[in-house]
Amino acid sequence: MQNDFLANVPESEWRGELEKTSFNYHMKVLWVATFLNPIFAITDYFNIPNDWQLLLSIRLTVSAVTLIMFVARKKFGFPSRLNIAVTFMMISLQNAFIFHLINSDDLLGQNLNYIALFIGAAIFILREWYYSLIIIAISFVATTYFVLTNSSIDISQLCERWFAFGCSFCFHVVLIRTHF
Repeated sequence: MQNDFLANVPESEWRGELEKTSFNYHMKVLWVATFLNPIFAITDYFNIPNDWQLLLSIRLTVSAVTLIMFVARKKFGFPSRLNIAVTFMMISLQNAFIFHLINSDDLLGQNLNYIALFIGAAIFILREWYYSLIIIAISFVATTYFVLTNSSIDISQLCERWFAFGCSFCFHVVLIRTHF
């Protein structure tokens, strides 16, 4: 019955309403990401002591860009989902870069961080699956590049852990489709 009703509502109307109802939610998620991302530099300090300052500056830059987008969205009319997608992409690329700095002993922890990012994004923020596929593709390429440029990572160990990583991508897309 409900599907019949929705079939008669023009897409422009329900998409506009979806943007209105998700706007406040998206803005809260952006604020949380803006303030929590730099706090993770504390774990970088303990886990990647030689590069924690570099990672702090990257994390602060990601937060600054997120804040600028947050302020500029009214002037330029960015939909909240675009702000979310860009922030998600920046944090994902930041996580990809960390693979360049870690050693094989830290692979599991970094994979778990990445998995948590993708599952959390699927549950909380992204609606359209194509945003996810674009971000996943770019993240995969970036992660592969940074892993291959890190001579201290044993590729065979990474391959063992990529299965869980790949599964998280699949769960991510399924969760988005289910919520949407």
